[in-house]
Amino acid sequence: MVIGEWSRKDTLYGGEGYSVRGNGELAAKLRDAIRQLPEFAPTHTDHATEQPAQEFTPPPEKHINEGSFFVGTNSSINKLVNSQALTVMNGGKIIKANGALTGTRLAALIGLRDCARRVLQSQNEDWPVEHREETRRELNRVYDRFVRTCGPINKTTFSETRDGSVIRRRPNPVKFIEDPDAMLVMSLEEYDEVTCKAAKAAIMTKDVVGRTPPVTNVASAEEGLLVSLNQRGRVDRSFIAELYSKTEKQFVTDLGDLIYQDPESECWETADEYL
Repeated sequence: MVIGEWSRKDTLYGGEGYSVRGNGELAAKLRDAIRQLPEFAPTHTDHATEQPAQEFTPPPEKHINEGSFFVGTNSSINKLVNSQALTVMNGGKIIKANGALTGTRLAALIGLRDCARRVLQSQNEDWPVEHREETRRELNRVYDRFVRTCGPINKTTFSETRDGSVIRRRPNPVKFIEDPDAMLVMSLEEYDEVTCKAAKAAIMTKDVVGRTPPVTNVASAEEGLLVSLNQRGRVDRSFIAELYSKTEKQFVTDLGDLIYQDPESECWETADEYL
């Protein structure tokens, strides 16, 4: 179906490959070639039999990595080491999620980690809003339950030794600190060691990762310039004026010596580019 003749002439890379040379009127040859294409009857969609849109199903979790704690099928606390599940021991005894305080607290922190990872996954993968909000509500429920039972995640105590040195302890994450996601769990709250009070972090109330919503307005000419450079790759006067809600003349005045007009091309450029 090639329209023309193969040729070794006028090829790139020192004669490697082929080129095509025309051998007649292109329009006529193109019509002849199209006639040789198979014909298909148009398909008609029967709207009455259309299947409804498939509902969104959250994909499985995928955050258990080397060094991660997790609860096994027999309620024991396990840890992934060299891709193998090893039972976690404490004082020669197996730590159980439904056993002593160490096990229940560790299991609760694992649950917090799983919920936090789920929230981040929902945002990074741009799940529907209702599903993102549901993962966030679940994270808040699990966090509130943990605080009622164990206090803030980062609860800190201080004690003084005989020699006058101060010992700082955080009893809640003391074992969980070995998990690669320990810092994620500890960042779920902002803890004040002076007042011993904790406040929920931003992840509890809003999306913190994922797609950035488009900027539709700016508060200053400088901000508009940055948005234009980021989204358009140049000084787009009409775009900045729309964002800034002022005339092009006004924002050019407000930007001052941040932009210059090239006298030859008459295009506006940033000071760095112009200089």
